[in-house]
Amino acid sequence: MNERERREWRATQAIIRKIQEDTHAVHEQNRTEEDGCKPPQRVVIDASSQLPPSVAEYYNSENSARPNKQFWGVVKIVIEAIGVCAAIAAGIFTYWTLQQVIKQAQAAESQAISARTSMVVSQKAFVFFSMALTRHPITDKSGKATAWEFLVPIQNIGNTPTKDLSIIGRIFLDGRFGEAPVPYYDDLTVKEGPRLFLPPHAIGNQTTPVGVNTMRIKEINKKPIYFYGWAKYHDVFDISDRTPLHITMYCFQVSSYAGDPTVPDISFNPAFAPCPGRHNCADEECDGEPYSGGQIWHAAK
Repeated sequence: MNERERREWRATQAIIRKIQEDTHAVHEQNRTEEDGCKPPQRVVIDASSQLPPSVAEYYNSENSARPNKQFWGVVKIVIEAIGVCAAIAAGIFTYWTLQQVIKQAQAAESQAISARTSMVVSQKAFVFFSMALTRHPITDKSGKATAWEFLVPIQNIGNTPTKDLSIIGRIFLDGRFGEAPVPYYDDLTVKEGPRLFLPPHAIGNQTTPVGVNTMRIKEINKKPIYFYGWAKYHDVFDISDRTPLHITMYCFQVSSYAGDPTVPDISFNPAFAPCPGRHNCADEECDGEPYSGGQIWHAAK
């Protein structure tokens, strides 16, 4: 039982006692009249509306405590409202902060991807073939040239080395100047050579021999000789089992013959030009180009 309940109980007991006292007084008056046949005496009964002291004490304490209770009730409501508003504001601020952090993280990730892409583009290996072919004579015992080795320069102009570089070089002898297409066929019985390593800015050569008689026949019949081929490789930024190969294709033709091919000196100086059509390309530019064994190159999407 709390304090309030105890005070209510005491007030109730006081009322009950007061009623019992009044009832007892009336009962005593009636008994006296019956036993002594005395004239009735006037019994003064206090019928005032004054509350018993304990009840008055409880009432007064309740009235004095009511303003304080109302005040603290209002304070409690205000504090609760402020707490709710603060919680909502904190939630909004947390959400806004989270969105800003996500945006900053996405921007940082985008910048990192852009930076890596720029770095890869500027540093990766890139192989190309030059049309500045050189030649070396193959002579017999008499000193006459019986054949010429044509060297197609290949260079890595990137800043990192190649990986798993393979080079194929072929010649095509049937056709006329300016005609297309060159079939770019490949003898499937000829296997690709060993994988090569081409350092950055290094220059190599793809060597193709051509007999003197062949060149004479082509000159007489006004037919070109086509030198064509390709190089396939990875760069150091590739993941070999997931990244498509890079490819560079070339095709050059002897556009004119000058000098005697049997004389092994600089007087024999054929001129070269790009082949008709395409096939001088790299990576995405080579999409749809024929190459080894009649295959078609499909660039990675």
